[in-house]
Order: sequence, then structure tokens, then C-alpha cells
Amino acid sequence: MISSELRLLSTSLAETTAAMLDDGSFANAACELVPLQMTLLHFLQREIITNHLLLVEPDWPWAKQPTRQ
Repeated sequence: MISSELRLLSTSLAETTAAMLDDGSFANAACELVPLQMTLLHFLQREIITNHLLLVEPDWPWAKQPTRQ
């Protein structure tokens, strides 16, 4: 369901954050990491919606794509 690129990115970010917490450098980089984490969450939610919900629930209102007139 989640692409391999996003899975690799989230794993790498989690490992980096854990290592930074262990060595105490997280406080210095927290301001830069928080926006990255929020961006990752945004893309994960978007991918889950587009790849899962639209395929699994075709009768839901958001599954109907708008047409140009």
C-alpha cells in the first residue's frame, strides 16, 4: 500500500531521529526535523488515501473524479 520510497524515507528518518536522541544532538536539529516529519506524514496520508481508499471504496463520494465540461 505504501510505496517503497516512502517506506525507506520514513525508516531512515526514524533511525536518524533515534540516533540523534541517543547522542543528544536532537535538540540542536529539532527545528529542522519537525517540518520534515510533518511533510512525511502529509505524503503518507495522501498516498494512503489515493492508493487505498480510492481503490477499496469506489462508491465513496471522493472516489468520483470531477470531469471537465
